Amino acid sequence: MSAHLLVEARTAIRTRRSLQVREKVRREGEERWKFALENAGQGVWDWDIEHGRLSYSGLYAEMLGHSLEGFDPGAGAAFARVHPDDLPRITAAVEAHLAGHTSSYLTDLRLRHRDGHYIWVESRGKLIERRPDGQPKRIIGIHTDITARKRTEACLQQSLAELERSQSVAHIGSWSRDLRDGTMRWSKETYRIFGLPPDTPLSFDLGLDFVHPEDVAAFRHAMARACRESGLQEITYRLVVQGRVKWVQEWFEYTMDDDGSPQAVLGTIQDITPIKCVEDELRVAKQLAESANEAKGVFLANMSHEIRSPLNAIIGYVDLLSRELTHPAHKRKLVSIRDSAHQLIAILNDILDQSKIDAGRLDLDAKPFAIEGLLERLLRQFEDQARHRALVLSVEAPPATRALVVSGDEPRLLQVLGNLVGNALKFTEEGEVTLRLECLERDAGTARLDFSVTDSGCGIEPAMHERIFEPFTQIDSTMTRRHGGTGLGLSISQDLVEAMGGRIRVDSEVGRGSTFRFELALPLAAQAAAEPVPRRAAPRMPHFGGRRVLIVEDHAHSQEILLEMTEALGCVADVASDGSEALACALGQPRYDLILMDMQMPAMNGLEATRAIRRLPAYRTTPIVALTANAFSEDRRTCLDAGMSDHMGKPVTLTQLAGVLADWLPCAREDTAPDAVTAPALPPQTRPPALGEALHLRRFIDTGRADLARLGAHVEAGERAPAKALAHDLKGIAGLLGAHRVAALADEIGQALHAELDSAVIRYLAGKCEASFAELDAAHRDDTA
Repeated sequence: MSAHLLVEARTAIRTRRSLQVREKVRREGEERWKFALENAGQGVWDWDIEHGRLSYSGLYAEMLGHSLEGFDPGAGAAFARVHPDDLPRITAAVEAHLAGHTSSYLTDLRLRHRDGHYIWVESRGKLIERRPDGQPKRIIGIHTDITARKRTEACLQQSLAELERSQSVAHIGSWSRDLRDGTMRWSKETYRIFGLPPDTPLSFDLGLDFVHPEDVAAFRHAMARACRESGLQEITYRLVVQGRVKWVQEWFEYTMDDDGSPQAVLGTIQDITPIKCVEDELRVAKQLAESANEAKGVFLANMSHEIRSPLNAIIGYVDLLSRELTHPAHKRKLVSIRDSAHQLIAILNDILDQSKIDAGRLDLDAKPFAIEGLLERLLRQFEDQARHRALVLSVEAPPATRALVVSGDEPRLLQVLGNLVGNALKFTEEGEVTLRLECLERDAGTARLDFSVTDSGCGIEPAMHERIFEPFTQIDSTMTRRHGGTGLGLSISQDLVEAMGGRIRVDSEVGRGSTFRFELALPLAAQAAAEPVPRRAAPRMPHFGGRRVLIVEDHAHSQEILLEMTEALGCVADVASDGSEALACALGQPRYDLILMDMQMPAMNGLEATRAIRRLPAYRTTPIVALTANAFSEDRRTCLDAGMSDHMGKPVTLTQLAGVLADWLPCAREDTAPDAVTAPALPPQTRPPALGEALHLRRFIDTGRADLARLGAHVEAGERAPAKALAHDLKGIAGLLGAHRVAALADEIGQALHAELDSAVIRYLAGKCEASFAELDAAHRDDTA
C-alpha cells in the first residue's frame, strides 16, 4: 500500500472515531438532558417536521396516561389532543416561531388525557434545524404539567373575586402605601368609596384632599400617632365625595424594618354612613320612646279598663249565679267560666307588670313579714290546683327558717314564687313539685335565703335555659297552647328578683324535671312587726238595710252586675251611664249614701264627674269609690286627688264590693255565710250571653264563620289591618267560650298577618279554622238534637 493511501486510511479511521465520539457525546448529552428534564417533571418531544413524525419521552406519554409503545407519533394526533379552545393559540404561536418572528415560543394549553379529561401544560419549543432551502426541519420542546398551578391560580382568582365582592357588600375597602417609594394601592371598593375610577393615579395627597376640612387635623394626628406607636389604630372621620358627606371608619397599621423604621402602612376603610344614619335615627327614636312612656301608661290604663269591664260582668254573674244554681253540671260550667276569667286577669296583670318594668316604674315596698306566713299563703294558693292534677305539692323548710321574720316586699316575693310553682304544676304531668327554703347564712341583721322550686316535669332544652327569662319567650308552644300563658311570668320574676338583689337560675334535663333557684339577702325584722298569718274562717256577708247607692258605669253588663250585687247586699241602687247623668242624679232627691264611679266613660269621665259632684254642698263628704282597671299606684293617687274616697279595681266580686261598702257604710246586720243573701234572679232576656250556653254557642258559630269569611275577603283585597282585627276578636271570643281549637287557629292567623306572610298561608290557616267550626257545629247539633 502506498504511503499516500495509508495516510488517507488513517485519516478516515481518525475521522470515523471522532465522529463516533461526538455522536456518543451527543447521545449522552441528550440522555442527560432528557433525564434532567424528566426528573424535573417535564416531558420532552422532538418533531421531525420534514417527515411529520414526533418522538416523545416516557414522562410525556405518562402525563397523558399513555405508554410510549401505544403513543401515536403523528403530528396530526398531537394537535388532535389539544383542547379546541386552545388550538388556535398554539397553532399561531408555533407558526410565528417557524416563520422566524420569535426566537422560541411559550404558551399554556390543555391536552386531552387518555381517560378523557384535560390537563394544563406549559409548552416551550425551539426550532433547532432548517433545511438548505431555509424551511423548518426539526423543532424540539418540553411540556410541563401545570394543572395544580392552574387550580391554585383559579382558587386564588376566586378568592380575590370573593374578597372584592365581600368588600363591596360590606362597603369595606383595603389600601396600602409603601413609604420607601410612596406607591399606593387601593382595592376596587376603596375607589368606589372615594368615587374615583379604578385607573386613577394614586397619592397620599389625593386621599387627603377628600377629608372633610374639620377632620383633617384629627386625621393627620392619628396617622402620626400610629407611626410612633405599634399596633392597630382606628379613626372615624368624614369624606366629602362629589359634594356629599360620607362617614368612614379606618383601621391601619405600620410595618417596620429591622431597625424599627416604618416601611409601609396598610389598612381598611369602611363606609359607615348608613350606620351613622341609623345611630341618629335611634337617638331620635330613643327620645321619642322616652317621651312616649307616659302616653304608653295611659294607653295601658285604658286597655286595662276596657278588658276588666267585661271581666267584671263575667265574674260578677258567676259570683251571683254560683249562689243560685245547685246542679253539678251548672256548677262545673260556672267554675270553668270563673277560671277562664281569672286566667285573663293574670295575663292582664303580667302585661301591666311588664309595662311598669319597661317604664322603670316598678317600686318595691319593704315591710316586715313572717316566712311561715309566706309559705302558708303559697300553699293555700296552689293546693287545689295540685290536688286537681293529682300532684304532690310540698314545702321543705327547717323550723328555724320558718320562724324567721324578715323585711321585704312580701307580695312581690309571693308573686315570684307563685310564678315558679304555677309553672312547675303546669308543666308536670305526674309526680311532685317541691318548694325548698334554706337559710344559708345569718348574722345580726341579715338572713341569706335560698329559694328553690323543683318539679318532675318535662324539663327544658339546654338551648332554652337563658332564653326562657326573655319577655314573651315560652318553653314549648304546644304545651303553652294547652296550658295558656303569656311568656312574661319568668321574665317578670327575673326582674323582680334582680330588683331584690338576686338572680334566678335554672337546672333542667329534658324528661327529668327542672329546678329554679334564687338567693336573697333580706334584713331581719322584729317578731312583733310581722303581720299575723290569716287563717281560714267562715265568711260573713253584710246587709246594708236600704242604703242608697248610685252606680256610674257605661258598660251594660257591668251595670247589671253591680246593680244586682248592691241589691243583694240590701242596698237601693240607681244607674247612670256617664258622668253627666251621674251629676244629674246627684242633683235630684233624695241624696245617695255612696257613689260607685267608673273612671273611663264617654261625655264626662269619672274624674270630671267627681270634681263636679264634690262642688255640690250635699256631696262634699259622700263616699265616692272609683271603679277602675288602672293598676299603677299613681292612678290611685289621681283618683284621691280628684276627691274620691277609695279605689276598687275591676273585676269586682261580691265579697270585694261588700268589703268596700262595709268600710264606708254602717251595715244593718251580718249574715253568717254568703249563701244567706238571696239575690233576685235575672229575667231570662237579660242574662249575659255567656250563660245562655246553647244559644250563645249557636250565635258564635254563625257569626264566627261569617267573620272568618270577611277576614278572607280582606286578605284577598290586601286589607290586612281589618283582617288582623277580626282574627283578634275571633280568638278572644273563642277562648272565652272554650272553643280552644278555633282560638288557637285564630291566633296563628293573627300572627301570620302580623308577620306579613303570603296570602296562601292565611288561606290555609283559615281553611283549618273553618274545618274546626264545622266540627264544632256538628257537635253542637248533636248536643241539641
